[in-house]
Amino acid sequence: MILGDIAELKKIIVNPKKIEKINYIGLENIEKNLLNINSVSSSEELKSSKFVFKKGDILFGKLRPYLRKIYLSKIDGVCSTDIWVINLKKNCNFSKEFLFYLIADKKFIQYANQSSKGTSLPRADWKYVQNYKIQNFTDIEKDKISKFLQIFDDEIDLILNQNNSLEKISTRIFEKLFLNSFFENRNINKWSKGNLSDLIIRVKEKLKDKKLRVLTAINIGELVYSDEYFNKQVYSKNISNYIKVSKFDFAYNPSRINIGSIGINKKDEEGAVSPAYIVFKTRKKWHWFIEKFIKSEFSKKKIKQLCSGSVRQSLAFEDLCRIELLIPPLEILENYNIFYEEVFNKMKINHKKIKLLIEIRDQFISNFFSKKINTDVIKDS
Repeated sequence: MILGDIAELKKIIVNPKKIEKINYIGLENIEKNLLNINSVSSSEELKSSKFVFKKGDILFGKLRPYLRKIYLSKIDGVCSTDIWVINLKKNCNFSKEFLFYLIADKKFIQYANQSSKGTSLPRADWKYVQNYKIQNFTDIEKDKISKFLQIFDDEIDLILNQNNSLEKISTRIFEKLFLNSFFENRNINKWSKGNLSDLIIRVKEKLKDKKLRVLTAINIGELVYSDEYFNKQVYSKNISNYIKVSKFDFAYNPSRINIGSIGINKKDEEGAVSPAYIVFKTRKKWHWFIEKFIKSEFSKKKIKQLCSGSVRQSLAFEDLCRIELLIPPLEILENYNIFYEEVFNKMKINHKKIKLLIEIRDQFISNFFSKKINTDVIKDS
């Protein structure tokens, strides 16, 4: 039996301009290796045609398939055309959950990657991938495997929801405490008129002989390790002229900040970014404030305005510094920092739990689908 016997692509194309606002999932919304999404976007600003998907469809990122961006959808919406919408064929005695874990197996990912066409933007080829051979499993085995693996993903979902709730609460509290900051022209007691230049300082320190891991800014507002994100080295062999990014420093790609490619280094070690990036640090105690402020709709709007005034649609550090705001009193800032440190540490612990669950789950996926482990080890509940 091959994959094409049980699964097919669904290609319902829509023009987002001609439909009401609905959920949108792009490649950036599907987390690498998590088998889940990190966020959901809106279709309202989309310009090109998209694929329609429904709850229960499997979304598979065909661009750079080695990133293993897969999601068993819990919502309806539209998605990038660089994402396959995979359905079970009619009268097929497979469940969508079993199919989902089958294509999440790293052996399948390797097979899909072999089909990739294109050097800089490799895309998997369904004509090749549909020939992937599937081991024979009884209906009881398929059911056991699906339900067992779902235990891990249910727990991961629970922890992700905890982190999402913590993030939402911290954002709401930030907005309540620092609402005045978004009214740069008001006169408020103890709040001072200023610019971001009063709170941030550019960093230009080169690595030289220092060996640090390279970071990249992605458009969900995070700094991640480049080699982990791309699953290969996409940066220069010689990184001596790369810029050092200390813990709680910020870095952004000037030509991509308008889509959110800016982040803070929350890792417990220094990193490095391409010399094309801009790196800055904050005055002492201001890093959590700046992170939230830059992610606010107020700042996003300002950044887009500044970028649109640029010939190359990029943002120089000097222009970022021009953004006006009301600077809050230190006592309010310190109270928020105490609160957010607790939130940050809790989320950090949760991320470690998720990482461990992913490792264990993926080992079981590999062992079940290669039949290294018999489903008899799974006891009926």
